Parts: sequence; structure tokens; C-alpha cells
Amino acid sequence: MKKNQDGITLIALVITIIVLLILAGVSIAMISGQDGILGKATNAAEETTLETAREQANLAVSTALADYYEAKYNPKTSTTVSDKFTEWATSYSWPEDNKYFKVENDGKTITLKPKGLDATKKTYTKEVKGTIDDYGGIKWDDKESTQGTETSSESEG
Repeated sequence: MKKNQDGITLIALVITIIVLLILAGVSIAMISGQDGILGKATNAAEETTLETAREQANLAVSTALADYYEAKYNPKTSTTVSDKFTEWATSYSWPEDNKYFKVENDGKTITLKPKGLDATKKTYTKEVKGTIDDYGGIKWDDKESTQGTETSSESEG
């Protein structure tokens, strides 16, 4: 006699478990690892930290530049101000309690030092230096200058 049995066979159950294990392995691999979601999030947090420090430095240099022009062109100023911003910047009182950057004593070199700002509570270890020009602009060492270069996507021939 043959009985009519409804239900899941052991083979179907094993195949389902294997498929779920494969899916779990793929998901874990996508989340972890350097190219995974967590690795990309960490890299994005570090880049955000660096850009925050860069913006704070740019803001401080802009403020110093405004103070320089006020001292230079304000008729109420009794002292003579140098024609070069960087010479004047050596005696400028840069913010010392700042956690984003440090201006060296020469008034021309600025070093980013973003610390402890990312979500993983790690210190950002990449040191980025910039050079302040006489007009208050900053040329960062880690940024390639594309000024004055032209690129063409047309092929010759």
C-alpha cells in the first residue's frame, strides 16, 4: 500500500539550508572587508574628517586675510603692514586650541591634524601640508593642481 504523505523531504530541507548558508556567506563578504560596506564607510568617514579640517583651515586663512587687509588699509591703523600676507602672518595670532590644523611659525606652511573626529574613534594619521601664498590661497600637497591644464577627449586621426 502506498500512503499519500504531504510534507518536506529531508533532501529539500538540506538544499534550503545550503542555499541560506551561501546567501549568508555572500552577505557577510559584502559587509566586511576593505571593499565592503563597512570599509567604504570608514574611508568615507576619514575623508569627511580630512575635508572638515581643510575647510576649517581655509576659513582661518580667510579670516586672517581679512584681518590683514583691514590692518593694511584701515586709516586708523598706526603701524606699517607688510606688502606680503605671509610676512604679516608670522605674527598673526592663529587659533591654538583648534583640533583641525596648525600654522607653522613661518606663516607659510599649514598642517592638517584632524584627530578623533571619525565614528570609529581612531586618530586620522594622514598628515597633509599646504603652502599659503601671498594672496591667502592654500596649495595642498595631496591635491593635484589642474589649473592651466587642458584635457581633450577627442581622438586624433
